[in-house]
Amino acid sequence: MANEPNNTPTEREASLVTIAREVGVDPSLVSRVLRDDPNARISPQKRSQILEVVERTGYRPNRVAKSLRTRHTHILAMLTPDITNPFHSWLFRAVEARANALGYHVILCNTDDDPERSSKVVSTLCEGHIDGMLFANAREDDSSIDMLRRRNIPYVLMNRRRRGKDDPWFGTDSARVGRIGGRHLLDLGHRRIAYVDGDVTVEQVGGRRDGFLDVMREAGLSIDADLMATGLRSRTEARTVMSTMLSLPQDRRPTAVFVPRSTLVDGVMDAVHAANLTVPGDVSILGFNAVRDPVVTSIRLPIEEIGEQAVAYLIHALQAGLPAAEQCRVEFETVLIDRGTTAPVPDGVAGVR
Repeated sequence: MANEPNNTPTEREASLVTIAREVGVDPSLVSRVLRDDPNARISPQKRSQILEVVERTGYRPNRVAKSLRTRHTHILAMLTPDITNPFHSWLFRAVEARANALGYHVILCNTDDDPERSSKVVSTLCEGHIDGMLFANAREDDSSIDMLRRRNIPYVLMNRRRRGKDDPWFGTDSARVGRIGGRHLLDLGHRRIAYVDGDVTVEQVGGRRDGFLDVMREAGLSIDADLMATGLRSRTEARTVMSTMLSLPQDRRPTAVFVPRSTLVDGVMDAVHAANLTVPGDVSILGFNAVRDPVVTSIRLPIEEIGEQAVAYLIHALQAGLPAAEQCRVEFETVLIDRGTTAPVPDGVAGVR
């Protein structure tokens, strides 16, 4: 006998049919209720009956059924610009640990620091999947943050922030980081100081550069454009740039390098070693890090504290029903940790141009 077509409904379809039959509605209406479709034309009584059957039969996990009634998922999302950057790994770990302790789960989303990608991710997550959002990838002109404000979905910015905006924010004074780094190297007698960092259009990065340049100007030093490199994205780019700087004539070659981006430090170190120079004997290296025990002398960002307090605030805002753009700014102090990679200018080396 010829094989008959398999008309057996899928488990999902059968469940929808079963629920619809018990409540006395069309299966498509059950589906729209489960998707939280605001245009579903259904009475509150029928909606309640559907959710009761869903929870009783286990068609969906009880958590989801409950969230459809209460409008809360107990799920947060964290957006990061670069999941491969250890800085953001430490931040997420702190966020997730504190959120779990408070009864919430966290979804990590990588955006590659692309505003368009960030906007698409946020648009999808706003469709009832999350209660709130943590941004570690904020940019000056960020439509995804404005989207949350319009929908009144609570959010908080971590580390990065937007100038002139009243976003809730937890982080450090980026200009102060730049000033600390510049002052530390100046106090050691260095005057030819190279600066290597990422995209200065991001407030956090631009602020560091501005703070560093302010200190240099206050010391009466001119800025050598050949010793300034920003917009770098990889270790390879940092190594190439540093190699070029070290190939300058000896009276222009840097005696110290400030690298306030952890992912670039290895590239700078590689270039110094490739030039047969020593650290800190020939070149001092100062970094910027989130770990408690950095390899190189670094200005340390208290990343765990930032993540823990930011997510605790966000959950408080959710539970208290605060507006999405409730003003809250918490600034943390940074400290310099000496690991022996910075030292005074060696004897016989002209530190001042």
